[in-house]
Amino acid sequence: MALAAPYPHTIPGAGTPSRPADTAGRQRTLVHRIAALLLDYPDQDLLARLPSLRAATVGLDQPVRGLLGRTLDHLARTPALELAAGHVAAVTAHRHAGLPAASGAYPEHLFLVLERAATTDLHTCTRLLVEHRAELELLYRALTDAGSPYADALAAVRATLPPEA
Repeated sequence: MALAAPYPHTIPGAGTPSRPADTAGRQRTLVHRIAALLLDYPDQDLLARLPSLRAATVGLDQPVRGLLGRTLDHLARTPALELAAGHVAAVTAHRHAGLPAASGAYPEHLFLVLERAATTDLHTCTRLLVEHRAELELLYRALTDAGSPYADALAAVRATLPPEA
């Protein structure tokens, strides 16, 4: 897995990514950073960053590049009011997946864990994501069943996780 030089891609206003030594870790960091932004509320700041986010995906391997690209496409072509309504629907999808409100699943903590993974502590946050793989899977299924474009961003995150033991 190679990232396009120079690493990390600069995403204006997106904070400073952590810098893992291995290439797979760098890919995971970048995917988690982009996904954290895409899973957050689609405000004007996020919409203004879409070109930079798309540029940052260029060095990513498939399938994550394509998965994030589909979410970016949706955000770029959808009117702001529809984006807001779609995000609210995605936020409530975890309830339809049967996840308890206190589970810490999306949205309350997922994008915060992804943000921390990308900026300060990839190892610990990856461990948390792996420990909650079942909840991520339930959420992914709920988003997919609802036809949410956020399912692709979550699928990109899932694709970066180490295989199950």
